[in-house]
Amino acid sequence: MKKIIFLVIISLSITSCTFIFSKLYGVKEISGFNQREYRKFINSVKDSTITMYDIAIDSSDFTRFFKYETSPHKRKIFSQPIQILYFNKSKKLISFHANCFAKGKLTNLDWNTDLRFNTFPPLSAVAADSIPTNLNKYRSILETINFTDNKKYVIIIFWTRMLEKVSKTAILTVINNLKKFNKVNDSVIILVNTDDFFKS
Repeated sequence: MKKIIFLVIISLSITSCTFIFSKLYGVKEISGFNQREYRKFINSVKDSTITMYDIAIDSSDFTRFFKYETSPHKRKIFSQPIQILYFNKSKKLISFHANCFAKGKLTNLDWNTDLRFNTFPPLSAVAADSIPTNLNKYRSILETINFTDNKKYVIIIFWTRMLEKVSKTAILTVINNLKKFNKVNDSVIILVNTDDFFKS
């Protein structure tokens, strides 16, 4: 798994989903899923005004979301450590974001690159129609958390403690965007931890 850490360190570059990443961004080796650290992180981003679920998935579950992609580019997109996916009530993907599409700042990523989060739904980092997915693809996650909410928008955020600082910024960016545009009551956030995949 050392190779995974290396790929992540070279992967958070900005335009190609191939990384040039610095320790300034808080990249760290993790030994896998840690319940105490997981809970600590979740508590730090939970917002009582927003419907939020959280779940940790294992390596095989995460791999399932990209291993059948025939396009190397799409496999790379769906294997990124941090992903934000917005789905509408019709289960259609309407906005997609990943670490490799956010510009780097001194110690973090700018998720509002090109002012994407200055609107709702946020402007997709890549054309949503070009990403072959819908909410049904993530049925295994929804079933595990007994998802029953009938919201207009479902937002799935993949995150990992390997990039804890960048993960937190991504989640807070989503939360602040919902509040800014009064979409809190219309939306549900599902936080998906992938530490098992990115363990060293």
